[in-house]
Amino acid sequence: MMNYERDVRIDDSALDVEWLEQPQLMMKYSRHAADAGRVLEQRKEQLEVTRAELDKKIRSDPEDFDI
Repeated sequence: MMNYERDVRIDDSALDVEWLEQPQLMMKYSRHAADAGRVLEQRKEQLEVTRAELDKKIRSDPEDFDI
């Protein structure tokens, strides 16, 4: 489980350990960002399809939409 607040807290009495953990944290948050970006792109595509479908329905029968 990710806990950003905990992950960014630095223990200045254990900088050697903190330094060693940084690559793992970078990888974890980079993957999370990439996953979020993929989800965003999928949702954008779904929105475009929904808009196109609605546009087609409205144009084919505008009276049903009080136009």
